[in-house]
Amino acid sequence: MYSMSLRAVALPLLLSLVACGSESDDPNPADSNANSSSTGSAVSTGTAPADETTDEPADETTDEPADETANGSADSSTGDDEPLVPIDLDRAWIERMEGQWNGPVQTPYINIPEFPLDFAWQPDGSLYSFITDGEETSFAFTFADDGERWTFTERGELPGGMIQSYTLHPVAIDGDLVRWVYLDEPERLVVDLEVTEEQFRMNVTVRGVQHASFAHTPQ
Repeated sequence: MYSMSLRAVALPLLLSLVACGSESDDPNPADSNANSSSTGSAVSTGTAPADETTDEPADETTDEPADETANGSADSSTGDDEPLVPIDLDRAWIERMEGQWNGPVQTPYINIPEFPLDFAWQPDGSLYSFITDGEETSFAFTFADDGERWTFTERGELPGGMIQSYTLHPVAIDGDLVRWVYLDEPERLVVDLEVTEEQFRMNVTVRGVQHASFAHTPQ
């Protein structure tokens, strides 16, 4: 049951990694190239209108409106994408996670009835939990003080030698809930983690899409 759960979790993680990789590497250039080629062919097919409009209207629109919209969209995007600043998280909040937790995992691909965690303090001062099926699949979760503030590193080793690892920083706190974000690419990975004496809840969002939710209760 234990190893079966881990192997089942590996499937949605593999699918999400493929999706993240395709989105981060190719889609922007591919989409822009596809759009430019399609619009180019559409303009070129209209031979007579193109000849007529390129004398005045086309030049006028490209000189002013196109530049304005490009500048405006760039300005608005940079304004919205203000850098996130990590917050100082109290050690007492981290200490809540110490111990054993077990509960279901829900993903868009599959639901896992059990996913056991066992957080223990390490000699280096970090709080660490490691799960493995003894073969190709393992997951490690580490909360560590980097000298300035707490960080959350998740690492997964999946069948076929695939490894994924991210270090997240806390950027907001609301009561018992802390939001952790991958600062290098904030839209890529967001983890909302809520921990009390009786509950351990985690919600994972990948590129704005619900990826997994965890609901753990102490054993």
